Amino acid sequence: MNAMSEIETLDFQDWAIDEKSCTLLPYQLACKLKTFVFLIDFAKQNIILAVCEDKENTHKQNTHNQSLLQEIIKQKYPTFAVQHCPIHPKSFYIALEHIKIQEQIYRFSTQINQQKSAQSSIESFYHFILETAILQNASDLHLESKHTHASFKIRKDGKIKEIAKLSCEIFELLCNKIKLQSRLDISEKRLPQDGRYSLNIEGKDYDFRISCVPTQHGESIVMRLLYKQTRQIDLDFLNLSTDHHALIQKSIHSPHGIILITGPTGSGKSTTLYALLETLKSSEKKLITIEDPIEYQIDLATQVQINPDYGFGFPEALRAILRQDPDIIMVGEIRDQETLQLAIQSSLTGHLVLSTIHTNDTASTIDRLLDMGIAPYLLNSSLHTIISQRLVRKLCPHCKKPKAISQTEKIAQEQNAFTPVGCQKCHMQGFDGREAIFEVLEITDTIKPLIGKTPTSKLKEILKEKGFQTLFDDGIRKAREGITTYEEIYRSIKE
Repeated sequence: MNAMSEIETLDFQDWAIDEKSCTLLPYQLACKLKTFVFLIDFAKQNIILAVCEDKENTHKQNTHNQSLLQEIIKQKYPTFAVQHCPIHPKSFYIALEHIKIQEQIYRFSTQINQQKSAQSSIESFYHFILETAILQNASDLHLESKHTHASFKIRKDGKIKEIAKLSCEIFELLCNKIKLQSRLDISEKRLPQDGRYSLNIEGKDYDFRISCVPTQHGESIVMRLLYKQTRQIDLDFLNLSTDHHALIQKSIHSPHGIILITGPTGSGKSTTLYALLETLKSSEKKLITIEDPIEYQIDLATQVQINPDYGFGFPEALRAILRQDPDIIMVGEIRDQETLQLAIQSSLTGHLVLSTIHTNDTASTIDRLLDMGIAPYLLNSSLHTIISQRLVRKLCPHCKKPKAISQTEKIAQEQNAFTPVGCQKCHMQGFDGREAIFEVLEITDTIKPLIGKTPTSKLKEILKEKGFQTLFDDGIRKAREGITTYEEIYRSIKE
């Protein structure tokens, strides 16, 4: 076995330590000795230690640490050989975070298995799982049943990473706890279930959307974490370009029409929608929202929570609020033809309507609306502006550094480029948080005659000739400013 090459090629973002390795060299000791157990090979009676290549570690300190490690290991595994492999500090600290979490999980597992106050232990373990995901700014929490174990993963800044492995027994108890919390049937394991609930964690309110799906080896549970915003979100928060800011300001102050925000799931559409509403709200206008769920409290707005279980979905709510004499209507999402038709009728009768829809860009949104059965003349009369967006990872401001321009980046004719490094503030990721990139299409008199008559590809060419700023153009601007990287833009936009 070539331990050196295995450690060098391993992505420690997805690495999870096993229980015996974690027990042999616990987190506190691993921090102190700048070493952790990478692998215990019982077949070959070999222990592989990963040693941090830290400049602060002197030769004398390293010698002392290795002697102490030999003593610790010989107490438990006297016949095992010990192999030391150097590891980059970034990989070391990422692995250390895994060890810390996995050690906590083993502690909870032991308490639960001892059956001494198992109920309170599973409650504490459940809160630990949530707090871990929240601390890492995760948008989703994934618990998946495998053949021999269960996996605890999170989605952070759009990417999935495994945090730890769980035993099947602990996973089962955790699933039951989540189902009970969200009022789902714990005995139902053959059919999908959806639920939700709210919880206060360390003084902050969170909404959780739960999805349970049966799998080959058990169940998969995904929890969407929604932090109930208390800070004000406005247009300045979105960091729009000057041109996009001016276009959006013009659009939202129109007396009627539809403004659509588009993008894939998890692209920040709701945040943009709330930013527009914060700018629009006024004591002189009646603003009504239809949401699922209500994520952010808006002063001067009447917010309506839909309840599909009782037959009160988006279409029913939209019909009801039209009798409430609104000036501005926000529909959380257009999911079907009925909701779209009602939104268009509302805009044609003097209301400003804001909503979201799932499409890839502004041009393809027009095709999507036509596919939903809306006549081109109705779109000409009602559609005012389409805002398309994506989320890209932001470089950590504490550790990013300039880099040489690659040939790919020279094609974009840019002069600046930055690269992620990784530090403790960003959990050695090199990125911290996400930034939205936009394209804004105003349906002008030039665009209206093309609706329903021009293919999407041709429409994009026409827009480009007229100087339209695409998602890619806005992304390049933000990469040039050092907010993100060129690689991140190419990955997100795929151009």
